[in-house]
Amino acid sequence: MDSKRKFRATFFAVLFLVFVLLIVLKNASAFGVSHSFICPDEPVIVYPGQETNVQLGMQNMGVKDGEDANIRVTLRDGKGIAELDDKNYIIKANTKDTKIDIKVKIPQNVQIGNKYDVVVGFDNAASGKKGGVAINTGIDVKICVEVVPEYPIGFSPTGAKTFNVNAAVLIAVIIIILAMIVVLIILKRRKRNSVRLNRHRELNYR
Repeated sequence: MDSKRKFRATFFAVLFLVFVLLIVLKNASAFGVSHSFICPDEPVIVYPGQETNVQLGMQNMGVKDGEDANIRVTLRDGKGIAELDDKNYIIKANTKDTKIDIKVKIPQNVQIGNKYDVVVGFDNAASGKKGGVAINTGIDVKICVEVVPEYPIGFSPTGAKTFNVNAAVLIAVIIIILAMIVVLIILKRRKRNSVRLNRHRELNYR
């Protein structure tokens, strides 16, 4: 008898949890943020003095009731290199093409190898009533930025390989030495030929 009661109690508890889970999933936000970088393994690569835009995509997929999402986008931490106007966005139901651009400006005198973690926040701007999908908690997206040389070491702005000054001087010296050796060999051969020709002439005169 006790085992049957325990079974029924467990069964109804599991059933209740499933019911609550279904309600939570139904009311949960379908809002999400997409991007092309991965922190920290695949950061946004920039060089000193560069100005660029980092694009984030907002989506509101899987909404059965056709409710739009009212999202407040803010720059939580720009690290002194990022700019973004705080703004509200209406993300249409079952869309994934709402884009925002974060402006990134890197100082000219920045040190190579510097890394920055820019943080953009996405918060619910609606009350959660009919007509707006609510985000239960805010979403923070971290944008990893890494500063590298504008041109790879050993390459020029056109992409052609460049030489170190010392290496270029050494190559020039070697070429000059080889040229001098060739000239000396040619002069020596001409001198030998001239001596042989003179001897041959002297013998003919005799």
